[in-house]
Amino acid sequence: MIGFEKQYLKDTNIYGVFADGGEKCSVIPDHAAVKYLVRAKDMKTIEQIRAMFERCADAAAKAVGATYKIWRNEPANKDMVTNETLSEVFNKYYEELGGGEMPQIDSTGSTDMGDVSYVVPAIHPWIGLNCPSYQLHSKEFADTTITKAGDRAMKLGAEALALAGAEVLTTPELLDKIKAEFKKGE
Repeated sequence: MIGFEKQYLKDTNIYGVFADGGEKCSVIPDHAAVKYLVRAKDMKTIEQIRAMFERCADAAAKAVGATYKIWRNEPANKDMVTNETLSEVFNKYYEELGGGEMPQIDSTGSTDMGDVSYVVPAIHPWIGLNCPSYQLHSKEFADTTITKAGDRAMKLGAEALALAGAEVLTTPELLDKIKAEFKKGE
């Protein structure tokens, strides 16, 4: 049922595995378990998927006279809500320092920074290492981070963050604009 329903959910990843299906092929087990990993662009979609899981589990249980329980085994990371005003300030300094134009990357990965962005104005900038063919979290990418180019990228990112922070702290109207944008998104 989940396999059928998930085809209608765009921009989501739903993967499942049988964690427990019994011991013998010829015996219906007293207990069975499946484990799913669900990723989506925002928490609203995650909640819609959870509701779909509830409907599917309920229908399947009723069809065979079983019961079910659904657990959240891992905490969900919320989607990243970028404070565009703060991002513009960071980008300005990053570019002025020689980091180049900040790329606009539509990332669907998960991070706990998304959770932070629901509590305070936040940014999650991508700094350049000029290795677009490398996948994040790959050995090649990790190796690039410990080179002079990696050191330069971290230095530029840290300097841009410090300068952006200083501007926010010394420009009350900018801080008010950042707070207003954050409040609007709540």
